[in-house]
Amino acid sequence: MPFEVPLLETIAPPIYQQIAEKALHLNKLGMQPNRIAQRLGVDHTHVTRALKWINGEPVFPKKP
Repeated sequence: MPFEVPLLETIAPPIYQQIAEKALHLNKLGMQPNRIAQRLGVDHTHVTRALKWINGEPVFPKKP
């Protein structure tokens, strides 16, 4: 018996996840995070988080 549930509310992924592939591509071309941020129109912290996330590194520091 098929089961369907309508999605009433979806949440967009965080900005760093949205820009991760573009940020990685530009980084591989030799661009620094500040320059990538200017190019993509975001804050440099989003670019830093994007590069960490796409490389499988922790995005946010662990609390002691």
